[in-house]
Amino acid sequence: MRTLTAALSGLFLAGAVFAQTAQYGDPDFGWHTTYRYGFPVKLTLDETGDVPYDFNGDLELPFTLSHEATVWLAVYTEGANPPATDGGGPGGAVVRAAGIDELVYVSAGVDKAAGAGTITWDGTDYNGDKVAAGTYRYYLFAIDQSTTPTIVGGGNSPWAQATRFDPTDDPNAPMVYWTYHATDIEGGSNAHTIRRAPMGTDYSVFYPVEEGAEKQIPYETFGIPWVNEMTGADADGGWNDMGSLEIDPADNSVIYVIKYRNTPSVGVFKAIIDEEAGTINPDPDWPVADPGRFVPFDERMPGSALRAEQHHPWASDDGLIWVSHRPNGWPVQPAVYSLDRATGEIMDMIDYTEYYTTPWVDADGADQMKVSGPWGLDVDDTGIYTSGLDAHQFWDNVAEGDFFNLQSFPMKRGFDGSLIWQNRNGDGFIERLYGPEAEAAGGDPNGFDQLTNSEVAATSWGISVWGGYNTPIEGRVLGPDGSGLFKVDIPGVPPGTNPGYVRWINHGSAWDGYYTQYGGQITANHTPADLITGLIGDQFTAVAEVGAGATPASSSLGDAYPNPANPDVTIPFEIGGLGEDVTVRIAVYNTTGQEVAELVNEPLSSAIYEATWDGLDANGYPVASGVYVYELTAGGFVDSKRLTLVK
Repeated sequence: MRTLTAALSGLFLAGAVFAQTAQYGDPDFGWHTTYRYGFPVKLTLDETGDVPYDFNGDLELPFTLSHEATVWLAVYTEGANPPATDGGGPGGAVVRAAGIDELVYVSAGVDKAAGAGTITWDGTDYNGDKVAAGTYRYYLFAIDQSTTPTIVGGGNSPWAQATRFDPTDDPNAPMVYWTYHATDIEGGSNAHTIRRAPMGTDYSVFYPVEEGAEKQIPYETFGIPWVNEMTGADADGGWNDMGSLEIDPADNSVIYVIKYRNTPSVGVFKAIIDEEAGTINPDPDWPVADPGRFVPFDERMPGSALRAEQHHPWASDDGLIWVSHRPNGWPVQPAVYSLDRATGEIMDMIDYTEYYTTPWVDADGADQMKVSGPWGLDVDDTGIYTSGLDAHQFWDNVAEGDFFNLQSFPMKRGFDGSLIWQNRNGDGFIERLYGPEAEAAGGDPNGFDQLTNSEVAATSWGISVWGGYNTPIEGRVLGPDGSGLFKVDIPGVPPGTNPGYVRWINHGSAWDGYYTQYGGQITANHTPADLITGLIGDQFTAVAEVGAGATPASSSLGDAYPNPANPDVTIPFEIGGLGEDVTVRIAVYNTTGQEVAELVNEPLSSAIYEATWDGLDANGYPVASGVYVYELTAGGFVDSKRLTLVK
């Protein structure tokens, strides 16, 4: 059971910006009963592959679960090249650029037992209309919302996204959990620290069961007092917040620290870990323009991102660190900046004035401007995801009866600044309703329950997850076109906290799952989760017969073309002299011998064929550039050749 209580006292102080807290959670919560400790539980949703469907009657899409979970099905167009829309998707909430495949259908969550199961699609869209036959893409999501979450690391403020995972090339090596905290071990303010521990650490020692037992510290702690010293923190220890941090994907001894707010200046620092000394210190040669210092900005800097992070390691590293800048003042532009990690030089600035500013007029008739983002930030190789933090909260001198349509919606933009999609009001996800609109929707007319959406993280295939803030849910999942798909509700939330950080790691590792973090010392947790994709259609195949009915006398494997490929490649082969309908298999391997994709595995008669590969691995992720081996097995015939993939 959850309760939501808004602390409304002091909301409208003269000349003060809005501040709000919320209290909710499990009243029976206990650190040793509500959470697990140690290694996370992994949920596996076995690959279903492509599913044939004649579009007559219901489709029962099969899957296998390693243990019980709630399952959702989303169906999208595939290669349909739809036109741009302003008001697409359920509830007309989505603004979308042309060429972005769009949501067709999404199911409600269905609780499924471990083992083989199915989920049903009746071949209709979200309006209940029958869809045309063709090829569609499905996404299948599974989250175990009943298993006790596993504590995996420390927490911090939910509006400063200061939690990261150490990137690793080994999918089964324990990830290292990092957090940037504005307190010391005992919770004292302004003793900024960075904390580190490998995944699987037993955090139960931080909350001893026996009364009077000594608390043990399960992580390494590195003091970084130079952040406050360089940014001009108050000498008397006045409160100032941390920001975020990034671990360099090319060198995990390098950390980028982003100072967030409440000091005369904020900005981006580059620091180096000295493992022998147990210290983290500023890089004396960075930035090039002011060695040993930092790249300064006006406050606030709430978010940061790298393209090659643990939750989307398939994205290429662009050598940049990206930061979101939501300034307090005006007319400073709200923007996302990219900085060269090697030099600290600002490489680009993408202006968000159009999307995250709301002009309004106060009770005295004076023009004002509300700046609501960008706040949360993530970047993959397809674009830039940003959230807005604030809801419809203004100063106490708003004229009675005045309401303003706040610009504070989640969106994705291209690296050239073009809008890819934006999710606005209408679909029941990250709504921004105020006054009569909120009342009509059954909500609070003052918008007190709408301070949501402080964090964003991209995961597989352009799907994104958005953290909650002051609402009692732990995340919202948006599809690759920005449509709202479903909400995540994780059991056992500690009372009095609010979720901020969120990640969905999904790349075949032992650590896959849904991660959230709440305000507090030790609150980051893992929930078992998995997602897969494939095609639904009436006429798709990775292999096609060519050669006008020719029947070769023997089997052979041809040269792939084009070679190098980027990324689509065709592999010609012939089957002959092996009898009727011999089982034929073509698989692709990396140079270490690990299978990355299976293209064909079915009985084929004697003929000339072509197989195609789209450069995706068995989980649907783009593979890295490099050399790959493709192998044909047909009866006793085996042959292999090489191809090169470039991007």
